[in-house]
Amino acid sequence: MRIGGSRRRATIVVMPAPLAAPEAMLGALPAEPGVLWAPPGGPTFSGAGVAARLDVGESGVPALRDRGRSLLAGAMVFGSPVESLAVPRLIGGLAFDPRRRGDARWRGFGAGTFILPRWTYVSDGRSAWLLLAVADPAQLRSARVLGQCRLIERALAGGGALERARRAGRVRLESRGVEPFERAVAGVLDGIRRGRHEKIVLARRVGLRSFAPFDPIAALARLSFAQPRSFRFALRLGGATFLGASPERLVRKAGALAETEALAGSSPPTPAGERALRSSKKDADEHALVVRAVRMALAPHCRAIRAPARPAIRSLPGIRHLWTPVRGALRDTAHVLDLVAALHPTPAVGGFPRGPALRFLARHEEPRGWYAGAFGWFDASGDGEFAVAIRSGLVRGRRADLWAGAGVVAGSMASAEIDEIDRKLGTMLDALGVERS
Repeated sequence: MRIGGSRRRATIVVMPAPLAAPEAMLGALPAEPGVLWAPPGGPTFSGAGVAARLDVGESGVPALRDRGRSLLAGAMVFGSPVESLAVPRLIGGLAFDPRRRGDARWRGFGAGTFILPRWTYVSDGRSAWLLLAVADPAQLRSARVLGQCRLIERALAGGGALERARRAGRVRLESRGVEPFERAVAGVLDGIRRGRHEKIVLARRVGLRSFAPFDPIAALARLSFAQPRSFRFALRLGGATFLGASPERLVRKAGALAETEALAGSSPPTPAGERALRSSKKDADEHALVVRAVRMALAPHCRAIRAPARPAIRSLPGIRHLWTPVRGALRDTAHVLDLVAALHPTPAVGGFPRGPALRFLARHEEPRGWYAGAFGWFDASGDGEFAVAIRSGLVRGRRADLWAGAGVVAGSMASAEIDEIDRKLGTMLDALGVERS
């Protein structure tokens, strides 16, 4: 396993750091690749630079899992004050459909990429640490490393004042219109009537062009205030940043416990909307389908699975969802990536049955790239956490591409699904500073 161009074992040095907004790390070294993982309640991880990078190849996720386990298990950690937080992690994500990685706008991202950052900033909200990973201990004294350390110290000392007052400026909206989406909805409904599938989630892309470059770091700062109950994430590669704030956990594995959830069925954030959501048979059926599929996916790995009989309402800014938490007691030594592979894509973002749904999307929808993929981290023990990469977008200079989707089931209407998508797009439009009427 090569680490930063060497076959040496990675050396990781842990040092105390000041409390700061996690996105400060991305701003400290703006020319370097960067990652961010900030779940609700923490702890947060953000990184800059690359000590090691693993890409999903032809052998798929199992090979990535094995390479990652070998890399992380061989790392030597020095100076760790809190062992559980200073464990080295690979942070990154997977495309929605590895066979359809996206067009030129996704160049460099591929089917999946995970990074062991050169620098990782870790915070639990009370204390913070900085981890430096190198392939050769001699690099600890190199001029480059010392120079980067000074830049990071200055950025972290700035605390959390990352919110820029500047808005996005003049923004031009590029959209394909609603006609292609309406035709796709009609195709799904026809397939449901013919018994080919039960649900398909259709996504729409909105392209934005701004007079001035978009600021992904400011967007992440805005998301921290606007979406405190969501999983914030980002991956910066080759001048582009994929970022978002997802309300949906895909899976968390800690020892013998696996936690996931079903999030399907939505309404406007009003009392009338909530009442309609609670009484809607269409939304209840759609949600029950997702719960059933999640339980089926976990069953081979679990000796027991628990989920409430009725969904609750998840309240999020601008939208409400039906929500059911699902917990499983693992029967085997499954790696979190094994659980990701079993669950992803859930019917909440793909469809059911999975195979026919993905084939339909391949024929009727442009490639999503990493939108609705899986984003998160894993460590040497196979523990980790992933979110479904929704409420997300790809930013490259003055261009931004945003995606949102809606589930089409029996009884769906194209106009209602478009309204739902517009509500979901608001998360990233606001984060990018786009003025909305």
